[in-house]
Amino acid sequence: MPKINEEKREERRVIILQSAFQVFSRKGYAQASMEDIVQESGMSKGGIYHYFKSKEELFLALAEERLQKRHALLGEDQPLTSPSARLSKYLREALINLGDEGVKQEVRFAVEYWSVRARESDILKISKPRYRQFSDGLSQILHSGVESGEFRKDLEIQATIYLILCALDGVGFVSSVMGIPPPPQSVDRFVEMILKDVLQNSNP
Repeated sequence: MPKINEEKREERRVIILQSAFQVFSRKGYAQASMEDIVQESGMSKGGIYHYFKSKEELFLALAEERLQKRHALLGEDQPLTSPSARLSKYLREALINLGDEGVKQEVRFAVEYWSVRARESDILKISKPRYRQFSDGLSQILHSGVESGEFRKDLEIQATIYLILCALDGVGFVSSVMGIPPPPQSVDRFVEMILKDVLQNSNP
């Protein structure tokens, strides 16, 4: 019986998160309210507040799910794959996924949320560790490539990581917020540029 109850609890949590996502996507973070999410979910207000105390808490839970999905693209479960293949896979999937309408919606309300809340110290405390999580994942790939001799010995790893993450976020903004999708050839071009910079022989 406890197992069944836990399953129902998780099902309700998923319903709430999906409802919040739909509301945030339609109205944006600033205009959305907990009452909107209550109506979207069909649950009682008390039922919603039992899981999440505020729309901020709901948004952060959604952001965490997105973070984990994107972090999984780093391929930490593929230790036998070469560093260059893991890096290429991450870059390609991060860019290709921007064409998915669900991802576009996530990017749009994420941009709005961070722009509205970026000056608040509590939010900055949350956002910086998330950047470090991506940074650490890319760092592992780049360090393994340097150690194996596949990547340049003089590779400036932190600078490379910073530019990769900023570039991906920039493409996400232009594609999802401005509505200008990247041309098909831009994915290959971006991957080639990064690999050319990091590879020992500079010929990806």
